Amino acid sequence: MFDSGTVRQPDELNNKRTGYDSRRQFFALNETHRFSPRLVNSFRFGINRVVATTGLTFASGNPLPRTLRSEPCRAATRPVSSFRA
Repeated sequence: MFDSGTVRQPDELNNKRTGYDSRRQFFALNETHRFSPRLVNSFRFGINRVVATTGLTFASGNPLPRTLRSEPCRAATRPVSSFRA
C-alpha cells in the first residue's frame, strides 16, 4: 500500500508558509500451511517505510504590503502625530 500526504501551514507571523511532504509504504505477506487437522504452520513477513521531507517554505500568503507586516527582530514603531490638543 502507498500513502502520500502534504501539509502546508502559515508561520507565526503569516509571512511565509511552511510544511512537509510525506510518503508511507508498507507490504505484508502471510502464508499458512495445514499439515494435518492438529498441525498448522504460519509464516508472516512485513516491511514498513516512512519518508518525510521537512523544512519546506513557500511563497507568502500575507496580502499586506511589506511596510505593514510585522518582521522578526524589528521593533514596532508607533506613528507620530503632529496634532496637539
